[in-house]
Amino acid sequence: MAHFDVTAIIANLSTPNAIVRPYIDLRAILATLQDSVSNVGLFFNAILVYLIFFKTTKNLADYKLILIQNCFVDTFFTLINDFIGFQTEYKNGWFIMFISGKAGGTSFPYTFIFMCLWVASLLLCTTFIPVQFIYRYYMVVHDKILTKFQYFCCCLLALFGALSYASSCIPVFWPSEEKYIATMPLLQSDAYYYNGIPTYYAAHISQWPLMLHFIYAMFLVQVSYGITILSCIKVWKNLNNQTNDALVLSEQTKKMHRKMTKTIILQAICPFFCVMLPTGVTVIVTFFQLNIPGLGIIITLSWYW
Repeated sequence: MAHFDVTAIIANLSTPNAIVRPYIDLRAILATLQDSVSNVGLFFNAILVYLIFFKTTKNLADYKLILIQNCFVDTFFTLINDFIGFQTEYKNGWFIMFISGKAGGTSFPYTFIFMCLWVASLLLCTTFIPVQFIYRYYMVVHDKILTKFQYFCCCLLALFGALSYASSCIPVFWPSEEKYIATMPLLQSDAYYYNGIPTYYAAHISQWPLMLHFIYAMFLVQVSYGITILSCIKVWKNLNNQTNDALVLSEQTKKMHRKMTKTIILQAICPFFCVMLPTGVTVIVTFFQLNIPGLGIIITLSWYW
């Protein structure tokens, strides 16, 4: 497989597409939004970093670490997404992942590595969510700040979860000529690919590696949000425990905690709607072996936001 040329195989199997151009070219919209959304995201993240470092009030200083953490994770995903130009498609049980951005001009195995890197960056948006809630849990409930080593260990676990999932892409999406022979006719019959088919990798739901891949994704999501919900409940109970003599909070402190609660909950909810729900739809559509033209592009658009 050292000389496996994905681009050449796709080119050899491709035939001129006589399908009429779609009325609404979703792929063109996706390509246009890819750069604009990335630029907007980077702009707002830059503003947020400035506000965190230079405008954070004294009573929120202890939260700087987890606030800046989210900026870095989001910025990393935005940069990777802009470079790779990732897109998904679902065809009769085939889960297809395209590399159509700047990275699409490279060859195998680099495109495959870029695909795994995108998957890792997406999962980081979820696995890092519990870190900020654990950090706040110790601050509010135990009245102490995690040491740098403890915080590093939490981040290391989050990183391990994302990288282990990305590594599972290797046996699942490793290319073979048989996969391209099976998927190429499905893509050629789709009007949205009238102007060519970019580099892609595919796996079928009937193959157990893809099933385990989806199961592991759901496991990571459940663990991440399980820890998040449990930590949030304990913090909420602690802040509302009026009989706790050890917890005497001023109105200003209570107001600060309410603001921080809203902030980190919003940071947890956004990935759920923009990342996890589309991923859930991906699993369902692939499992039931549906073929809905344009659905993969629409789901990819939700990931971009």
